[in-house]
Amino acid sequence: MNNALSTTDFSNIYAFLSEKWFNTPSVISNIESSALAYTEGDAATTITTALTVTDADDTTLDSAKVRITTGFDSSEDLLALPSPVGGITGSYNSSSGILTLSGTESIANYQSALRSVTYENSDGTSPSTATRSIEFTVYDWDDVSNIGTRNIEITSLNALPAIAAIEGTTLAFTEGDGPTAITSSLTVSDSDDSNLLGATVAFTNNYFLGEDELDFTTQNGIIGSFNSTTGILTLSGFSSVANYQTALRSVTFENVSTDPVTGLDREVSFRVFDGTDSSNVQTRDISVASVNTAPALSEIESSSLFYSAGDTTIVSSTIELTDPDDTNIETATIQITTGYDSAEDSLTFDDIYGITDSWNDGTGTLTLTGPASKTDFETALRLVTYLNTASTPTDAVRTV
Repeated sequence: MNNALSTTDFSNIYAFLSEKWFNTPSVISNIESSALAYTEGDAATTITTALTVTDADDTTLDSAKVRITTGFDSSEDLLALPSPVGGITGSYNSSSGILTLSGTESIANYQSALRSVTYENSDGTSPSTATRSIEFTVYDWDDVSNIGTRNIEITSLNALPAIAAIEGTTLAFTEGDGPTAITSSLTVSDSDDSNLLGATVAFTNNYFLGEDELDFTTQNGIIGSFNSTTGILTLSGFSSVANYQTALRSVTFENVSTDPVTGLDREVSFRVFDGTDSSNVQTRDISVASVNTAPALSEIESSSLFYSAGDTTIVSSTIELTDPDDTNIETATIQITTGYDSAEDSLTFDDIYGITDSWNDGTGTLTLTGPASKTDFETALRLVTYLNTASTPTDAVRTV
């Protein structure tokens, strides 16, 4: 039996093998040579609008691949064919970074499909900025085309650090309280940085030089410096976000005056810096209340005063009067305590500077009444005299 191929069979086989042996692969060309610029947060972006596909001996293609090679990050890089083109559909493998297009379609449709492929980075806070290389290839059933490549340059946008949760109430400070923490609830966060470089705590309203102070104790690589001229405490040092939160919570306010300005709340503002940008500002008001400081007498002579009958003798010529939180004095009393004899002892004063006197014979008390300045009252006290009216005074020691 003759099993030889017929002329028709032979022709068909030859044509099939010729297509395989002598196939001309498809050609990808004209892809942009410049890198595609992609910025953190951008939507899915078309990779190429110029790529062309040609094939000298085929009118249809069966598949194509778009692959991320250099710089691929499986946790953030995405390729997609937004919608089918003709019968061409896409399937993306996030592990390999390969988008496979499949379906028997015209060369023109494959060209359109490849031009519609998009790149997107899903990390909206801190994407890798390594350059991505994107490779395009097509298949004509028999052979793979050359590779068309375009790079994508990724730009990361710095996310601003944030301060929040500071108390909304006014911090109450009373004269003499000592260093007082301004906030215990303030929080610090930064979505794309684990460390910060600095912070400021500043008086932004009603700062009183010489009274108001901010203080900080060095900790966790963070140091502080207070500028009393500007009212700004600057913290600096490379340290974690958590450490800066702790640092800001430890900043203290103190009013060191014995006669502080009251009725004007101090406003203190907090801000942090991540090396690129500063955060928002959080503020807290501080009210300051004064406590009256009693006036003080000092420098009176320690030696006893000797009195001779008939004399009118100044009790003290060295006594000093001070009051750190008042400029005027209302009253003063001078009293003979030990040894007082109402029948013979008296204290006298000639009114001066608007200061008048009143003598109480029953208690042995001389009262001086103003108001008058501290200086005038000091002078008045130095003019008070002792007088004994007896011809023969008793010799008991008097204490004034």
